[in-house]
Amino acid sequence: MAAETSKEISTVHIDGKSYDFEALSQDCRHTIAKMTNIDGEIAKLALEMEKSQIYREHQFLLLKQQLPSKSLESSEKSEPPAKKGKND
Repeated sequence: MAAETSKEISTVHIDGKSYDFEALSQDCRHTIAKMTNIDGEIAKLALEMEKSQIYREHQFLLLKQQLPSKSLESSEKSEPPAKKGKND
């Protein structure tokens, strides 16, 4: 918000249009305040989500380091094929 002389002038921009905030109805100003608050909450949640994703990636890397070197799939591939008996 820019201040001009001692009077503060505030403009809000909604859907590509500009409005004098002070000229808006009390209900309209209240709704804008709520939306501004909601936008702040969304930004906080987005930051928390990003932090959680980074933490999850870190934990996944730790898990990969802790796993045994041989998995069930690699163990099955390295086993020799079963011998065929007379009844096979």
